[in-house]
Amino acid sequence: MLWDITYRTTGLSSRPHSVEPTSDGGFLVCGSEETSPGINAMLLVRIGTGSTGVDDKNIVTEFKLHQNYPNPFNPSTTIEFVVPSGVEGLITLKVFDILGNQAATLVNEVKETGSYEVEFNGNSLPSGIYFYKLTAGSFTETKKCILMK
Repeated sequence: MLWDITYRTTGLSSRPHSVEPTSDGGFLVCGSEETSPGINAMLLVRIGTGSTGVDDKNIVTEFKLHQNYPNPFNPSTTIEFVVPSGVEGLITLKVFDILGNQAATLVNEVKETGSYEVEFNGNSLPSGIYFYKLTAGSFTETKKCILMK
């Protein structure tokens, strides 16, 4: 079981009939509700990203490293990443210049399951192409960003 939640409605009884995943990691639950004896209505509930009632940390199944924004940037940009459930160990997020020299360490710690945002400030760095790399155990992913001053 990934999660368990109960929704209370004003009807006499509610029954889910199907659950479908959405592209953003949430779920759509379709069902019926008996609003008064013998009268049924369709019930559609969206659960997950952007809704209330479910902590998205409970349904994350894989690492994700998002493209920084803004990109190009001057002097700072935001980098988002997601740590899935069941992961234990050190998470690192490092920035490298075009020659492979380490320019910054943004994260170097154990992180719990969830979504994170980190600011990268390139104020002390020259304009150019940089790469940011997320590493956790055997997982690694790298993306490119551009600092334009």
